[in-house]
Amino acid sequence: MIAHARTVARTLGPLLIEEDILAAIGHLSIDHLADGCWVHLVEGAGDPRVAGAWQGDDVSDLHLPGDHPARLAAVLRTRMLDLAGNGESPSSMIVPLHFGELVIGGMTLVFAGSSWGPTERRMAIDLATQAGAALGRSRIYRFLKKALASRDESFAAATHELGNPLNALRLQITALTRSPTLEPAVMARIAGMERLVRQLVNLNRRMLDSSRLAAGQVQLRLEDVDLTAVVEEVLANNADQLAWSNCPVSLSSPGPVVGRWDSMRLEQIVSNLVSNAMKYGHGGAISVSISVVPPGDRVRLAVHDNGIGIASYDQDRIFERFERASPTHAGSSLGIGLWIVRQLVEAFGGTVHVESSPGAGATFTVELPRTAKSAGSESGGTTA
Repeated sequence: MIAHARTVARTLGPLLIEEDILAAIGHLSIDHLADGCWVHLVEGAGDPRVAGAWQGDDVSDLHLPGDHPARLAAVLRTRMLDLAGNGESPSSMIVPLHFGELVIGGMTLVFAGSSWGPTERRMAIDLATQAGAALGRSRIYRFLKKALASRDESFAAATHELGNPLNALRLQITALTRSPTLEPAVMARIAGMERLVRQLVNLNRRMLDSSRLAAGQVQLRLEDVDLTAVVEEVLANNADQLAWSNCPVSLSSPGPVVGRWDSMRLEQIVSNLVSNAMKYGHGGAISVSISVVPPGDRVRLAVHDNGIGIASYDQDRIFERFERASPTHAGSSLGIGLWIVRQLVEAFGGTVHVESSPGAGATFTVELPRTAKSAGSESGGTTA
């Protein structure tokens, strides 16, 4: 009995998909308990539906008893075990499937013999208890997935609609900065506006990328890319923001480091890591280093800041979506930058991790294969 209960818990405990749970219920009931099993589930105020039915290979023509609909209705209404079918041929019992205080269905067990005993009854109750909990969890999981998908769709739609006016505004401001007739004070204000709009454009792009990555819609376009050149370009593009943040930056590289990557996605990885270092560096120096990992088929990118650092218990969490290293920046950060980094690095077939402790800064290290491999990649030529 105890061994059976442990087997049931170990089998059903990790499952979240209803189809997988039903298959496991059928397997457990037929292999260890009964000759036939029917599971009926109820959604809302609807009628019970047959979600699964199984019978053993060594029996044939098993069927539900004629009074089963009425008995099942009584079980769903009273939430009580039905034992009325014991002693019949074949015998049967109906066990309610609970999830908390809610009855979500019934499990009918049919025995080819004329009766079953206390052991079978206890085993049936144990199986139904674990099955109800697993099926209830699957409903919550399904609801959350649907809610997240709806949120991502709304997120993507909003960012797409924001993209066009933001880009138009950026172009208008850029045109103003080229005017030779504006006074220096006005130019300084326009330059500040340009910097803020650029931040909004980049934020909008990250939000759109987050939605696409979550939906698995981003493909890699592989080409020969120099990682050193990408880092230099990112640092140049962020020079104003680095100066504004009082974060001096240094780059260490052996020279051109070429690999088969997606240039735009590689730029996103570097840009997000540098942006994270600026945000949490608190005006400290930032160092970026590039190296080739022996025997030469992998490269390493490390971004180190001298900021607030990250506690060990937070170092896995910060790579999750909408998580932040510190609540201090909750109003200025969506918490998706490092999540995007991890998604893209893994798409390249690489790894990313952080080494840090509170008050000692943080070092984010990315390792990438020289030739990225991704099931969703598109290549513009022959892969090296």
